[in-house]
Amino acid sequence: MSNLSDFRGGVFRIGDTMIVEERGESFTRGSEVWLRTGVIDSASTYPQAASLEHMRVIGLAAVLPSSMTVTDVAHNGAGIWIAAFGDATNIARSVDDGVTWNLVAHNAAGAVYSVARGAGVFVAMGNSAAAFQPSSSSDGSAWTVRTGTAITTASANSSWVRFGGGQFVACCGGTSATGQISTSPDGINWTLRSGSQAISGPAKIAYNGTIWLVLGSTPAAMSSTDAITWTNRTAPGYTSSMIAANSTLFLCVFGLSPTSYYTTTDAITFTQRFMPVNATNAAPRGFRVGPVVTYTGTYFLITSVPDTAGLSNAMFYYSADGISGWKRRWLSASHTVNTNAQWLVAGYGTKIVALPAAYATGVAAASTSALYHANFPAGADFIGSSFAAYPGSAGGSLSVLYLRVR
Repeated sequence: MSNLSDFRGGVFRIGDTMIVEERGESFTRGSEVWLRTGVIDSASTYPQAASLEHMRVIGLAAVLPSSMTVTDVAHNGAGIWIAAFGDATNIARSVDDGVTWNLVAHNAAGAVYSVARGAGVFVAMGNSAAAFQPSSSSDGSAWTVRTGTAITTASANSSWVRFGGGQFVACCGGTSATGQISTSPDGINWTLRSGSQAISGPAKIAYNGTIWLVLGSTPAAMSSTDAITWTNRTAPGYTSSMIAANSTLFLCVFGLSPTSYYTTTDAITFTQRFMPVNATNAAPRGFRVGPVVTYTGTYFLITSVPDTAGLSNAMFYYSADGISGWKRRWLSASHTVNTNAQWLVAGYGTKIVALPAAYATGVAAASTSALYHANFPAGADFIGSSFAAYPGSAGGSLSVLYLRVR
């Protein structure tokens, strides 16, 4: 059975427990229904592992208009979503919070990899090796190309754009700090700025309400309070760096298959943090393959493929402050092309969408698969448990605890 909502609010019997090899979210045995709950965890991770939820998200299937690998998403907080996927002609648009999607011409001069929303407009930002190439739209249905700014030297298709502090700020990776930044108060008129040091592409940028922080694919980083004057910083990691921020801190993940993440409030001192599980265990409990980091306005989300290839759908972790209280959910569907592929999960309020993404090599991700969820985190398609079990070596290396619910 795929949905057990009929149990909520009613009286039903929870009977025996059973430790067996992974059999999915639920299974039947005769007239009995057994429900997946806590995972088998080693004693070294207990009781920290007990704080995790083991629940699938109600990810209702949506179909994208063409096969794509999404690199960035933006929304207006009122149902309209824009997704960039590195296409030279189109972007994807939804006006019903991810239920349906269509392609729209972005009219930019090059491929668009990053999008942002602010000042009443969407901005789609691409770049060549010589110039930023923005376009803007009030609702994402019709786009107007804008005059970009020149770049001294840059990696093509490496620009990232965000809105904060009353302005759009875009950064591209390159071999020179000169002209690496471009700013705009309205998404229409842009001014070229210079960074404090070269940031290798692809560059990522975020704003925590006070500070702008730029990361690249080397430890070289830079920060600014106004996006005009920049200061050299050093990141604690690099390679496939991802960054998100709330009004207090930045959350950064570096590298492929990392075992930790970092937070900073000042872009100077970075604190290494760990999930309340052992990321090296065989079962899907930690990060793997270039995690994707986003902030919904309520939760930090870190999405990851399963720790063990082919054993489970992708998962994501969520936390209100990015430091504690992490909980884990599985997505309720896999990519049509590869169950081990990556997703980009983003949202606002109680709404989230999951779109095909790839932040590491060797993982096929281009797909027409998409998911949407209108009641996160309350809704789930089976009831999880707030505890983990350690019965020894019962049932094999991927044993899971099940409860008999009827």
